[in-house]
Amino acid sequence: MRVVPAVRAGVLRTMMSATGTTETLVTTLADILPPLAPNAQRLYLLRHGQTDWNAEGRAQGGGFDIELNQVGRRQAEIVADELDGIPLDVIASSHLKRSRQTADIVHSLHHSDAKRVVMRGFGEMRFGEFEGYAIRGPLCTPERKAYYLGVAATLRESADTKWPGGGESTRDVETRGRLALQQLLNDTQAQHIAIVAHGRFNKIMLSSLLYQDSTKHQDITQGNTCVNVLDFEGDECTSQLLNYVDHVES
Repeated sequence: MRVVPAVRAGVLRTMMSATGTTETLVTTLADILPPLAPNAQRLYLLRHGQTDWNAEGRAQGGGFDIELNQVGRRQAEIVADELDGIPLDVIASSHLKRSRQTADIVHSLHHSDAKRVVMRGFGEMRFGEFEGYAIRGPLCTPERKAYYLGVAATLRESADTKWPGGGESTRDVETRGRLALQQLLNDTQAQHIAIVAHGRFNKIMLSSLLYQDSTKHQDITQGNTCVNVLDFEGDECTSQLLNYVDHVES
């Protein structure tokens, strides 16, 4: 077995060479993604790193501004290394700390020449009265879990149903998210754009862009610092990667 030295951070992948020998290679996204078409734009949609509320299973929407914890900061450094070699022109984030901090780490480590943008349209969904409450894990009561699942089921049925207590609907998030994305794509005319956003926001945007049905967002998974890669060419949107988390899991 020949091991290629880890000259940069990345993911170890074992592959079979043409001669039949096994090789362990250090690869990043730049090594595995196909070339971008000349007239296309490539979007790298990330979720922020972990917060204490993530770890505790609390609903963390747009109404609370929670910072990254130590694990989340390390995750941000790892995903920054994973994006090394990608010629990012723009790094955008929402206005919330967990998103901004993750994007700032990506920007500072390998892409300090990229334009840094903050847009409120990329903020997390507001979950109304559920924000701050545990909805999974040991801190979640059976009663709260049942209530949460019941409300979540109504959101699956209708994109216009809002979370009780002043929350947003799926359509609210879809509308502001697509407007912000279109503005960013049009204003920058950049080829390689990273957006660091949020779990539910990403799910809604992905289901809207790829399936034309934002109510399907509950079928999508988004881990902390996952990377989704979408190519935009004309009116077409093509997914290259969804919920890519090899860098975190390895």
